Amino acid sequence: MAAVIRPQSIRPQSAQAQSVQARSAQARSAQARSAQARSAQARSARALAAVPAAPLPQGSRAAAQPTPQSHPGGVARPSLRLLEGGRSPRALATQQRYLRRRALALVVALVVGLLAVRGAAAVASGLAAGTAGPGSAAVATTTHRASAGDTLWEIAGRYAPQVDRRVAMDDLLAINGGAALQVGQEVLLPASWF
Repeated sequence: MAAVIRPQSIRPQSAQAQSVQARSAQARSAQARSAQARSAQARSARALAAVPAAPLPQGSRAAAQPTPQSHPGGVARPSLRLLEGGRSPRALATQQRYLRRRALALVVALVVGLLAVRGAAAVASGLAAGTAGPGSAAVATTTHRASAGDTLWEIAGRYAPQVDRRVAMDDLLAINGGAALQVGQEVLLPASWF
């Protein structure tokens, strides 16, 4: 007789064996995650130690030494660095340039205003003194009686040879009020000619 070979039947695992295997797999994955977190934390701590701490501005409320902050995932994060005024060096340089320009504009405006005030004061004092400007006739003290054929041009040349005749004519016209002469009219002569 021939022997009949029967295949062994495969026994299904019990529920208890399956739960033991599942728990051991979970424990292995939890250990791996914990090891990864410790490794990341160590790398972060080394990186933080390699970065020099920035000096804090006076009056700052921040801690003197930066400490890593705890993250919900267990990874440490470096602390934030404080910037002066919350601005970058480039922004601070731009702000200083604008401040210098404003200061220069203020100085220029003050100088122009001061010169305008002094000029107005000089004009006011000149008017108060009785002079109307260069070449103007002063108060007349001498007179000339006009004869037949006299003109203001000839009178200006006769009494003020040292003065430009056009300026002397302007002085005579300003004092006497016109160019028309009558015989026997008294022509006022500026005191500055004498």
